[in-house]
Amino acid sequence: MVTDIQKQKAKDLYRLCQNGKAPNMQVKSELITLYNDIYKTKYKTTTNCGSCVSTVFKAIKTIALKDNTK
Repeated sequence: MVTDIQKQKAKDLYRLCQNGKAPNMQVKSELITLYNDIYKTKYKTTTNCGSCVSTVFKAIKTIALKDNTK
């Protein structure tokens, strides 16, 4: 389950890379760290694997854009 803090962090990070590309390595690292925390994975924050980074970005995007109503 995604906490409210994680949802807000996802929204903040998504705003920084809406075009699908992180503006710098720090943002990319934070995206991966958040993804690892939510999904209990162990992606390296320094990965340049396009498929891995794409998976992370799509998951964070989904969380950031998810409607909060139930």
